[in-house]
Amino acid sequence: MRLKFLHIISLISLLNAVFTEIPKRAFRMYERGDIPKTVEALEKSLEKDSLNPGAYYLYSVLSIDTAYTNYNIDSSFLFINRAIEEFTTISDSKELEEFAELGLDSLGLQDQKDIVDSLKYLIIKEVNTIEAYNSFMSIHNDAIQIPDAIKRRNRLAFEDAATLNSWQSYQGFKEAYPGALDWNEADKRYKKLIYEERTADGSLESLTSFLEDFPQTPYREQVEFDIFPMFTEENTIEIYRAYLEQYPNDLRLSQINKRLFHIYKEDFPTESYLEDFEFELSVDSLKNSILKETSGVWLPKLDGNNI
Repeated sequence: MRLKFLHIISLISLLNAVFTEIPKRAFRMYERGDIPKTVEALEKSLEKDSLNPGAYYLYSVLSIDTAYTNYNIDSSFLFINRAIEEFTTISDSKELEEFAELGLDSLGLQDQKDIVDSLKYLIIKEVNTIEAYNSFMSIHNDAIQIPDAIKRRNRLAFEDAATLNSWQSYQGFKEAYPGALDWNEADKRYKKLIYEERTADGSLESLTSFLEDFPQTPYREQVEFDIFPMFTEENTIEIYRAYLEQYPNDLRLSQINKRLFHIYKEDFPTESYLEDFEFELSVDSLKNSILKETSGVWLPKLDGNNI
């Protein structure tokens, strides 16, 4: 029974030794600069066991060596990722020490990956297209170059929107890249262009519908200014009241108060005006006018938009 147990232990140790094949000869050949023998040693090492983080690491290094005939950054990236994945399966301290002697540890693996990411990003920057940056960020999704790739990609997208220079192009940019540095500028241009398009004919219908659809537009004051003479053509109390309810603002209230007062006092007692029209905005000057008129000092007279 004891012999059977020892046999099992020996078998497990043998399997572990095969699993943790370390291509030391390949590392020595590469240090000497003998690339053909390095490749030969790597191939033999992988024949023993495909789960071989050391071999995949060295293949990654080899694939970005300009002296290697099969130079390929994408292949190097695949190799280093496989090496990192397989290296995480090693837990035996002795095996980890052996790998460390070759300069192979978690930090070394990450350094190699950073080098591969950097080389690939240099190519991406030369291509300099939205598609290229998106592809890089999709494949090299944890690369340290990701923030820069996002910034460059977003800038290209803004330039494309600016070339079209339509409110639709800026709207599309804002929706696709909400965190872009140019988002505020795109928003500003979008609001200006859609204001100009929607109000181009200057009609009352266009102006009022624009404010209904875009109540927070930065051009609201201008639109209300344009609406005023058309909205108040009838010059009635009902029209002015309706305007103030829809478009309340200090500038118009001051102007409308004077017009309303002139119309109101033709049919109603002057002193009742402020009771019938309780506006929240300041009407101090009108109060003074009413006080003087009711005291018999003077009568206000409508002259254009002024009393």
